[in-house]
Amino acid sequence: MISPMEQSKPNVQKVSKLEGAERLLKASVRLFFEEIDILAVHSLAAAAHEVLRTLLLREGKKGSFLKDNDYIKPEYAKEYHDLMNHPQNFLKHADRDPEGVLDFYEDGTPFWILDAIGLYTKLTGKMQHRDFFIFFAWFAQQYPMMLKKGALQALVAEAALKAIVSKQHFLQILKNPSLLITKGFS
Repeated sequence: MISPMEQSKPNVQKVSKLEGAERLLKASVRLFFEEIDILAVHSLAAAAHEVLRTLLLREGKKGSFLKDNDYIKPEYAKEYHDLMNHPQNFLKHADRDPEGVLDFYEDGTPFWILDAIGLYTKLTGKMQHRDFFIFFAWFAQQYPMMLKKGALQALVAEAALKAIVSKQHFLQILKNPSLLITKGFS
């Protein structure tokens, strides 16, 4: 017979830092395509980004184009990083300004997701999740001018001439993977 104490024990999940970041990032991609709440999407992506970047830095590697670039002059580095981190810091630290109001610019969120996917890929050596691949495909379609010349850019440019695919279409692919053949992705 199971005692009442044993019945009331919570179900515990053991989650590594990498798995936690991966789960946050996958959730941010799904919510992004579902267009649920872009602030929540940004918060999830930024949290995943922070964990992934820290894990990568512990391995002695850099990889964030948002945070580990050499393009910002040293005298502006703190201002730049404060600006980049402002939304997540605003939401994390109510003790600093409990009456504060955030001016949130949602256009940066896809770049946070993309950068976090890049960090995940550098850390694990693969872009193994279908969600990440599909987000990358969406991003490449939306911002083809940002891609380096090569096969991927040509493929995206050709696809863009045929049709611009909406977030809803990418969401349908996430829900029904048979719409897009992605071997080797989970």
